[in-house]
Amino acid sequence: LVSVPYALKAADAETLGGKPLSAFVLAAPDSTGTQAESTNTQSRLMTMKMIVEHGTLRLDDAPFVPVDHVTIDGHDYSDKPPVLPAIGSVIYAGLHRLGYDLYGGDPAKKEYRRSRDHQFAVLVLTLALVGLSSAAATASMGRRIAALGGDETTRSGLWLAFAFGTLFFSYAVELNNHVVAGAALWGAFALVFLASGAEPPEAVSGDGPTQSGLRTTAAGLLAGVALVTDPPAGALFLPLFAWQAWAGNARNGRRALAGFTLGAAPPLLLHCLLQPLVTGSVLPAQCYYPRFFPETLQAEAGASDLASRLSYTARILAGPFGLLALTPTLLFSPLGIAHVLRRGTSSQRRAGAATAIASVILVVYYGFAAPANHGGEAYGFRWFIAVTPVWYYFACVAYHAARYRSLRAAFWCCAAWSIAAATSGAQSPWLREHGNWWLLGKVLF
Repeated sequence: LVSVPYALKAADAETLGGKPLSAFVLAAPDSTGTQAESTNTQSRLMTMKMIVEHGTLRLDDAPFVPVDHVTIDGHDYSDKPPVLPAIGSVIYAGLHRLGYDLYGGDPAKKEYRRSRDHQFAVLVLTLALVGLSSAAATASMGRRIAALGGDETTRSGLWLAFAFGTLFFSYAVELNNHVVAGAALWGAFALVFLASGAEPPEAVSGDGPTQSGLRTTAAGLLAGVALVTDPPAGALFLPLFAWQAWAGNARNGRRALAGFTLGAAPPLLLHCLLQPLVTGSVLPAQCYYPRFFPETLQAEAGASDLASRLSYTARILAGPFGLLALTPTLLFSPLGIAHVLRRGTSSQRRAGAATAIASVILVVYYGFAAPANHGGEAYGFRWFIAVTPVWYYFACVAYHAARYRSLRAAFWCCAAWSIAAATSGAQSPWLREHGNWWLLGKVLF
C-alpha cells in the first residue's frame, strides 16, 4: 500500500524515464532513512525531555526551542496541552535510564536526525502513545462494524476502509495528539452509546449493574483523556457523553453519572495541576491566541472577514485537501445520522443527535473562530481526526441502510479513493504537498 502512491509520479515525464508503471508501483520508497520532524512533534518531545532531565515544563534550557511554543513571563513553553507529554515523559524516563537520549549531539548541526538513540526513543514513544491508541480504536471499530451485521466480506471491507482509508491512519505513524484523542473519544462513544442498546442484543453481553458501572467509569476516563489532549472536540463531546450516561440508565442514572464523573476526574485533575504552570490558568495556550505566540505563528491567523471565513470553511471541508476530498467515505456519515434519528432506538437517536450537534459546532468553530491555517499546512485538515472514527461509524450505518446497489457501489469507490489518499499521507503527514497527489487534487477539486 505504501508503494502505490509512487505510481502517481508517472504524470511526470522525467520521472518515468521510459520505465513501465509497474516499476513505480513495485519500487521501494525513495528514502534516506531519516525524516524531518515536525515542529509539532518537536514541541511535545522537547517537553518530555525537559520534564525527565530538568524536572520542568520550561524550555529555557532545551537544546533548541521548537517553533511551536509560547513565551510567558520571559519563559518558553510548548504551546501544546501538557498531559500527553507528561504521560510520555514516564516512558521516556525509562528510556533515559537505559541510555537513550532525545535530541542529543549538536542541535545546530541537527545531529539528532542521525542519532540512533534519538530515533529509537521516538519510535518507542510513538508506538506506545499513538500506535497502541490507533490499534485499540481500529480493533474496536471492527467489533462495532461486525455488530451492524452483513456478510464477512462486507464487514472486512468496511473495517479495512477505516483502518487504511482515513487520516486516522495517515497520522498514526507520527507522534501527535489527534490520534490519541480520536481513539479515546471513540472509545467513550462506543461505551456510552453503542454498548447500551444501540446494537443488537446479541452484540452486548454481561450488562449487569457492576459491569455497567465499570463501563461508564471507563467511558468517563476516556472522555477526560480526549478533553485534555484535544480540547475542542473533547469539550463538545464530554457533556454529551455525561448526558447519555444519565439518560441511558433509567434505573441508575445518577449512579452512572457519578461513575462517569469519577472516571473523568483523573485526567482533568492532572491537566488542572500542569496547565497553570504554563499559562497561569487551566485554559490551554491556544485559548490565548495570538497572545504569547511568536510572530511566525501569529501570521497564520488568516483573514477574519465573513467572506474569507466562508471560503475557508468550504475549503477545509471540500477543498483540494479538505476532509471530504481525502476521505469521501465520510460523505455517507450524515445519511447514517439521519437514519438513526428517523428509525433508531432511543439510545441510537441520542447518539445521532449528540454527533450532529457536536459536529456542526466543531465545523463552525474551526471555520470561523480558529486560526485559518488549514491545520498548520499539514496533510489534510488534521483537527477533524478526533471525530473521524465516530463519523466513519455512521458512514457504515448508512451503508447498511442503503436500499440501492448504486449507493453501495458509490461507497466502495469512495473507499478506494480514501485508502489511496490516506496511504499517500502516511508517507509524511506533516507535509501537505505530496508530489503529484497534490497536483491531482488541484485538478479534480
